[in-house]
Amino acid sequence: GNMIDAGIKAGPVIAEEQIELAGEPIHTIKLEGFFEERCPDKVFLKKFLDSCEGMKFIVAGGAVRDAYCHNGKMPNDIDLFFKEESDFEETLSRFGEDKSKKIISKKENDYNISLEIEDEDQVQYKIQLINFVYALTIEELFQEFDFTICQFACDFENLYMGKYAVKDALSKQLVVNTLTYPV
Repeated sequence: GNMIDAGIKAGPVIAEEQIELAGEPIHTIKLEGFFEERCPDKVFLKKFLDSCEGMKFIVAGGAVRDAYCHNGKMPNDIDLFFKEESDFEETLSRFGEDKSKKIISKKENDYNISLEIEDEDQVQYKIQLINFVYALTIEELFQEFDFTICQFACDFENLYMGKYAVKDALSKQLVVNTLTYPV
């Protein structure tokens, strides 16, 4: 099925002071009130997090970056990372049991389990439960990312950004953080 827009419309409204956040090793913002101030009831990531209360995962990568940059677009996928394998297994099980989330397709490979889901509003989206790396801290997680522009993450309380993530996202620069498998 096609991913649908879910009526999300927003412009790129980013305060100048956010550019100054660059330079801190990890910058943290309280999640409470963050999405509402930017784009009330229209940020898909907030709706997704609200529907997953009590689960143990960290959302990281492009979906969080796009929500932070307030571009209002539907994410291509939502990447879920875990501190340990038991959290991965429990989250997978919870998605299977959740009647508000109909699993349309499930694909597995050595790196993740990908679920295409349709929610109660007939909105379709894809989540990827990443199981090739477990990270106990945000710092450890960000070290796994190839590019600084992807170093955005959130749990159910905070939004986290890598040292150069904000600057690189705003300037749309692709800067190498580390290459896990250099050619």
